[in-house]
Amino acid sequence: MKLLPRLLLILGLSQAAGAAGAEEGALPYLADLSERQGQWADHGVIEFPSGKVFFGDPTYGGDYHIKDPRAAPASAARLWTYSYDFIWQGDGSTGTQNGILWLEFSGKTPVRKGERVGFGADAAVIGFGDLNGGKALVALGERWQEAGKGDSFEFLQPFLLDGPYMFTRKVEIPQSDAAIYLVTTGTDGGFDAVWLYDASGDVSGILVDIAGRESDAKFIDTLIPG
Repeated sequence: MKLLPRLLLILGLSQAAGAAGAEEGALPYLADLSERQGQWADHGVIEFPSGKVFFGDPTYGGDYHIKDPRAAPASAARLWTYSYDFIWQGDGSTGTQNGILWLEFSGKTPVRKGERVGFGADAAVIGFGDLNGGKALVALGERWQEAGKGDSFEFLQPFLLDGPYMFTRKVEIPQSDAAIYLVTTGTDGGFDAVWLYDASGDVSGILVDIAGRESDAKFIDTLIPG
C-alpha cells in the first residue's frame, strides 16, 4: 500500500474509533455484555496486505495455527483489548486478566454475528494477524527444525516469558517483513473468533471473548443474535 493511502486509512480508523466512542459504539456495548469493570487498551492498527486474517495457537508448531484463514473485512483494523483486575485464588494476590480481544473495523454497535473461526490455546496465548505473518512463522519453524534448533515454539518462548504475565505483543518474524500478534489468555482451552456486524451490514469487528460474562462465564458472542 502506498504511503498516502495508508496514512489516510490509519487516520480513518482513528476517527472511526473516536466517533464510535462518542456515541454508543462496539466498545461500551461489549464491555457492558461482559459485566466486568475494566478498561480498553488501544494497541494500534493492524494491516492485512495478504487480504486474509488468521487466529490460532502459534505454539502448536507446523501449520495448525493457519489451518483456517479467512478474508479480512478490510485492509486494516484497530486492535483493542479489554482487561480487568482480579484476585488470584489461593494466595489472594491481585493480577490483570485479558477479557476481550477485539479487531475493530467500523466500530459501530454490533447487531448480529456471522462467521466464526474456532481454535485452541495450549500455552495460554492466542496468535493472530495477517496470513503473511502466519506463513512466515511456519517457514521460520521449518528452518529451525532443519538447523536442529527446535521449531517455532522455541522461537516464541522468550516472548512468552519476557515481561508481565498478561500482555498484548507484536512479534516480528526474522528474515521476513511480516509479524504476528500475541495476546495472553491466562488459561488453555478453546476459543472462537466471531465476526460481528453493525446495522448497516458492515463488519463492526472480530471478537474473541477470552474470559466470558462475569455472572456465568457464558461467552458474550452467544448473547448476540445470529
